Amino acid sequence: MSGSRVEQKIKHALTRHGVTATGIDVTFNDGTATLSGTVSSEKDVSKAKKAAMSVRGVKHVDTSGLHAGTNGQSQGQMPSSAQS
Repeated sequence: MSGSRVEQKIKHALTRHGVTATGIDVTFNDGTATLSGTVSSEKDVSKAKKAAMSVRGVKHVDTSGLHAGTNGQSQGQMPSSAQS
């Protein structure tokens, strides 16, 4: 299976596992899937890794470039200065 086909399957798996794949870049080379970008929470980092591992041909998943939240805050939360 070609690398681009595996990358596409990983993106579909992310969606199936409830992870928004639009903020995640996926590369695949020699059995290793590399995920980078931003997700909502640490839980989504874990779900993304599990999703990638579910794809045939993926032996390892590198999530070192995958981060939770934006600028240290989880998406969907207002900064404390904006809360009333």
